[in-house]
Amino acid sequence: MKAKTEHHKDRRNKMRFTGFYATLCASLICLSAFGQDAPVNVNIPHLKEPPKIDGVLDEWSGYQPIAMSRPNVDDLRVEKACLGWDKDNIYLAVSVSDKKVVNSNPYEKLQLGDSVDFRIAKDHGSKAFRIILAPSSNLYNSKPAFAMHKPDGSLITSPGKNDESGIRWAVAVNTEASNWSVEAAIPAKLLGIEPKLDATAPFVITVWDRDDPDKDEWKQWWKRSESSNQKAQVSAWPLMVMAEDVPLQKETEAAKEAQQPAQGTAKSKKISLSVPRHKPCNIFDATKPVKLDLSIKSGFSGKGELKMDVTNFFGKTVKSETIPVELPLKDSMPLPLDNLGKGYFEVNLSLKAENDKGETAEGSDKICLGVADITHRTAEEVRKGNYRFGMKMSYLTKAWWHGNAEWDEREVTTALCELGMQWTRVLMQQTSELGTVEMLKDFPMNAIIKVERFPKELYDEETYGPMKEWEVKYGKGAWVLKTLPKKKEYQAWLKSELDKIPANQNVFEIWNEAWDKMSPEDLAKVSQWIAEIILKDRPDAIIGPNLIGSTSKYDYDSKYIDAGGMKGMKMVALHPYAGSENRQWMRDYKKWLRERLGHDVDIYVTEYGSHSTPKGPAKRSEREQAQRVVRQSLALYAEGVAAFTPHWVGQREQNPTYHEDWFGFIRLNHEPKPALIAHAVSGRMIDTSRYVGDLWFGPGVGAMLFERNGIYTLALWTQEGSKDIKLDAGVDQVTVVDMEGAEKVVKTEGGSLPLTASQDVLYIVGLSPTLEKVATTELNPDRWPKPEKPKRVSRTITSFAKAPVMDGDLKEWDGMFQIAMMNPKVNGDDASGMTSLSWDEKNLYIAVEMRDNEVLNKKSRAKLYQHDSIELFVSTEPRDVNPGYGPNDYQFF
Repeated sequence: MKAKTEHHKDRRNKMRFTGFYATLCASLICLSAFGQDAPVNVNIPHLKEPPKIDGVLDEWSGYQPIAMSRPNVDDLRVEKACLGWDKDNIYLAVSVSDKKVVNSNPYEKLQLGDSVDFRIAKDHGSKAFRIILAPSSNLYNSKPAFAMHKPDGSLITSPGKNDESGIRWAVAVNTEASNWSVEAAIPAKLLGIEPKLDATAPFVITVWDRDDPDKDEWKQWWKRSESSNQKAQVSAWPLMVMAEDVPLQKETEAAKEAQQPAQGTAKSKKISLSVPRHKPCNIFDATKPVKLDLSIKSGFSGKGELKMDVTNFFGKTVKSETIPVELPLKDSMPLPLDNLGKGYFEVNLSLKAENDKGETAEGSDKICLGVADITHRTAEEVRKGNYRFGMKMSYLTKAWWHGNAEWDEREVTTALCELGMQWTRVLMQQTSELGTVEMLKDFPMNAIIKVERFPKELYDEETYGPMKEWEVKYGKGAWVLKTLPKKKEYQAWLKSELDKIPANQNVFEIWNEAWDKMSPEDLAKVSQWIAEIILKDRPDAIIGPNLIGSTSKYDYDSKYIDAGGMKGMKMVALHPYAGSENRQWMRDYKKWLRERLGHDVDIYVTEYGSHSTPKGPAKRSEREQAQRVVRQSLALYAEGVAAFTPHWVGQREQNPTYHEDWFGFIRLNHEPKPALIAHAVSGRMIDTSRYVGDLWFGPGVGAMLFERNGIYTLALWTQEGSKDIKLDAGVDQVTVVDMEGAEKVVKTEGGSLPLTASQDVLYIVGLSPTLEKVATTELNPDRWPKPEKPKRVSRTITSFAKAPVMDGDLKEWDGMFQIAMMNPKVNGDDASGMTSLSWDEKNLYIAVEMRDNEVLNKKSRAKLYQHDSIELFVSTEPRDVNPGYGPNDYQFF
């Protein structure tokens, strides 16, 4: 299918199977918030008097807490986590701020609800004990619960004072303050640890927040705070080091400065460097000097040097200065940036100073900026001029995980307009932050207006039953996207919202990725309701659904058309992501629509793009993000897409390993990423141009020729590596523009121009019109050679002479056909095994034997696959055309 390949949200991807195939979803992979950093050992204090184990942590107020990560959830905060020791015990104390306490799990799975999870081992080569304390367990009369998993697999639960284990524990819950805390005293002898000064033991503390265990959506595994990576092996855990005393270190600026690395025996103080950004978003007009001022806060007197290095997108140093500085600095000082030329730049600052006593101080900072051509077009000029470049809008409140950074929608919208990206995609009734109506009135912006969602009072209880019961089955709040509202009331509400939208805004997209939310028949129905209202007031409106982009007669798009959804529609919105570069797919889809509808419709691409995840298995550089986005935009433009808005202006930047947090083109600190400048340069070079055709320089080289006002521009790149080519420019000189906008005039050699094509797109401007004669709009299949399609795998399974008894005992399956089940990304003891298949004249038989260290499934029928489960897909119509689910394709849970 030609749908989103890099960005899934909670999508259930459609799959085609020509035989049978079983998948096991037995484990979720946790991505650590700690990246690849080495664990930090922690000193824990010797307690002169044992604390009273009552869950109240008064005795721990004078001890240094253990650093815990920020969780990916708003209502959980670990206020304090402490460890201590004496000659008999290891002590644990944790205080948690949590608005809602939920745990309805048995003892062996207490960690799957709100809980403190403490793991400790004798040494790095030993197996760990796991102690779980839950503030309230609904399974046990809403009382606190305790469990300890021993290395031998046995379980200790709810021990008392006289329990032979000797463990003592307590939980205190303050519902008014939304706080709960735990204490435990664990006999060191039980753990095999000899408590003494400088003794060590590896450990991890994790606090889980599971407010709605029945609504996992695959994200609950990030809703935790941890002292280190709880998924790491014991051998990689940090050590607790038994110290004599560990006094509290207050988190003040003075304390932080005191903890800075020492030079020799002297401590180096921290200097704060501050460079207020130029608005909007550190984007500078290429016709004016770049001006930024540096402020220094140090509380230090002395002399030093400020080192400034400016690098461009390609990592080349374009300016380097060393400036003498005398501290304290009374006023801000201008940075000597002057005229950098066009492009994306990073300014790296470092300052070192020393006083007469030999004391030192140092500080550093990095600033990202862009220098570009600034546009001043009105929204009307954009529409009439057929400009197509834009960017999807994003909305954020305070980013508590990023120093409470506030996202300024007005500033980023100003930046987009000045860079000439004057199409965006917004929700019609958006009112929070920068509302849709406010944006369209205050900025020269054109919007693809998403028509989706409806007020709670329009929920159709007569059709779907009571909302509360519906939400139990299908998820809280999901009705707003997955059900149809009351028609008459909905159309009246829609009319009132439409009246607020300026009359010159005339493009409307129906729903967002509805194939994950409602049937094609339901989308067709609500589409017609929407079209009735919009076309009555705005007969020239361009309206259309967000579809998958599939041409299969069995898939969503075809069923939507069959249900009459495209009546009155003039466009289709797509989200192709990496598929954006597949120009043949776009052509085939447009042709298919023309054949099905009897006329052409416009294509708007309201989501595509790439991410720049800094760590983990999805890691991708900012340079690669920029390269991909530019290639995608060039392909969409060449294939006549009416407007395209990549996903999206900004993003959370919270989890460094989670790609969904890194699609933004502007950082949370409002500085540009390279993709922003590259996208703007691409628009400046080709927007409003006529696509002429492709030139041929052999396999692996992209070369698109465009013409605007008689000037011919070639976009040139490779998808991997580099290649030397010779371009017959047909002129004495050309202007070569790199992907970030830097320009240089280059003379040709008798009309011939040697170039090196790479993954960074080049624009060659001012070519001879004669190149149009050799350009072709035909797509050469050899340009991007594809590996040969693998042959269909066939397997032979033997039949049962006698049908097996359905009792879970697999003795009857000896000697039958087997398929190994495994996933290299998941530990074998958590998700691996064997599947056996057989048949007789009446049935197909399947037997699965799996290893799984935790068994869990609390999902509704529609989402069983999100927890431990087996899925069997069977097709009785093997085919090479018309992919997607057909009437003879089946899926079993």
